[in-house]
Amino acid sequence: MQKRGGGLHSASSSFWDNTTDGSCTVRWENRTMYCIVNVFAVAIHL
Repeated sequence: MQKRGGGLHSASSSFWDNTTDGSCTVRWENRTMYCIVNVFAVAIHL
């Protein structure tokens, strides 16, 4: 996303189990932009 004063909202939802599921967020920026990466790891028990 360019650093031009605009906004951004995002949301996610899941059935979360703290013992088996996890997430990681990495934020990077330079002079002209922001980059945010969210990774979700959700275990599926059958």
